[in-house]
Formats: sequence, structure tokens, C-alpha cells
Amino acid sequence: MPISLLIISAVIVIALAVAANVRRRYYAAMNVLMARYTFDRLPRPEQETVKEEAKSMVQARRQKAQGYAHDVERFGWYALAMKTLKIASQLPENPNWYAISNPTKALKKDDMFLRLAKLMVRQNYGVEIDMK
Repeated sequence: MPISLLIISAVIVIALAVAANVRRRYYAAMNVLMARYTFDRLPRPEQETVKEEAKSMVQARRQKAQGYAHDVERFGWYALAMKTLKIASQLPENPNWYAISNPTKALKKDDMFLRLAKLMVRQNYGVEIDMK
């Protein structure tokens, strides 16, 4: 097998891995923003249901839940809980949640994709979503 074919194959594999990572981080950022926007608009009893579902999901995966490190992590889990509970996102034109397997590891607190997604939401829908 020629060396050039190996190099081209390696470049393609790396490009696909980078593309998958970009997509995962963007989806995670959108989930966080949609969850924040939707959660704030739910009635208090539904908010409590979402909190309990998220807590049970975290406990099932990490064995214990002693709080979330930051709001990005919290609303990542809330998004997953709302997806499980079949609560649609209330962000305009974004009713569905993205599949993110572990919100804790999907996105950092100050991730560039979170800032990018906030900018896109503000420009496309005129909605400002604050994250702490």
C-alpha cells in the first residue's frame, strides 16, 4: 500500500473525528440553551419533575449526585430529562432535543460553541439566553 494512500486515509479519519466533535459540541450547546429557555417557562410542578428526572439520571450514571458543577452541566442534564419526559423545547423552530449521551462531558462551562450558539439564537430568534 503506498504511503500517500495511508496519509490520505489518516487525514480523512482525523477530519471525520473533528467534524463529529464539532457537531457533538454544537448539539450540546443548543441543548443547554433550549433547556434553559424551556425550563424557565415551565410551571413549577413540571420544573420539579424535570429536576427529579435529571437527578435520577445523574445518580444512575455517577452513583451519586452532589450538585452540578455549573449551569451548563445542570441544563445539559435538564435537556436530557426533558427529552426523556417528552417535553418539547419552547425555543422557536427548535422543538426537538439532540441526543447527547453524557452532558457532563459534552461541553465545558466557557465553551466556544456555547457562545456561538447563543449568538445564533439571538440573531435568528431575537432571544437572549443567559447562562451563569
